Amino acid sequence: MKKIALLLISVLMVCLLAGCGDASGKLSDGNKVLFQVGKNKVTKNDFYKVMRDYDAGDFIVKQAAKFIVNQEIETTDQIKADAKKQFEETIAEYDDLKTALEKLGYESEEELMEDVIDSVKSDLLIDKYIEDNWDNLVSQYAPLKIRVMTFTQADNGDDFKTTAANALNEIKAGETFSAVADKYMKKDSDAYKLTAESLYVTTSSGYDTVVKDYLKEVTTPGLSEVLTNSAGTVAYIVQVTNNNISQLRDDFITHLKGISTISTEMYGFYLKKHNFTLYDIDLYNIIKENYQSYLVQD
Repeated sequence: MKKIALLLISVLMVCLLAGCGDASGKLSDGNKVLFQVGKNKVTKNDFYKVMRDYDAGDFIVKQAAKFIVNQEIETTDQIKADAKKQFEETIAEYDDLKTALEKLGYESEEELMEDVIDSVKSDLLIDKYIEDNWDNLVSQYAPLKIRVMTFTQADNGDDFKTTAANALNEIKAGETFSAVADKYMKKDSDAYKLTAESLYVTTSSGYDTVVKDYLKEVTTPGLSEVLTNSAGTVAYIVQVTNNNISQLRDDFITHLKGISTISTEMYGFYLKKHNFTLYDIDLYNIIKENYQSYLVQD
């Protein structure tokens, strides 16, 4: 398995780096015979065609990711120690090493360890990506700590807007946001959960457009006026408790690591940094169709 993968990588790198300038992958030594069965010979061109036609996109993306990890993260003694621990934990899930390797699809202990090391380094690369791209991430997600109080006709009656105004006046007069929320909101409602201080970013769900629009303009902590949704059926009071990114840093980093697309964004960032370029039009179209975020040359 490992030898085949290495051979595919070498073929791929010829295509990516040797300048297949006519938009169709060609190998300078493509007619070189790799192996022969009877009278049937398999050349490098044959091998490349198989790679291109059978899930080439997945192969390219994985190998590009492997390249990025090893370019950006040095294999330190600590990484080796962490990898060894993960390796041992993985093996412990099976009867013995041989069974583990067979079940996991590896030919050798070294091959599995190499992938475990890459996995540890991938986790560290997310930390590095956040540091390297910090200003852009802060600008993109605009983190804030907020609380939101919600007033509806169902919960507060026909005069819910008046109730919201009264609640706002009580907060301005010195009552805490939490105390006022307890007074006017049903504690078993989903909306009540939003009265607890929480991290808000531009991609947060569960907030009405009028709330999001207000938060776009916030520059300092403070209290909104009564905000009403476009249909006029729900009123909100929003309190921004913190917009100091230094103080929000740890919570924001935790949030970023939990975003399902963070790895994809990360690899797109580093592929662009390392000028990842596809010259073969078929491979280009495969990546464009199935792995758009990895295509950074347009």
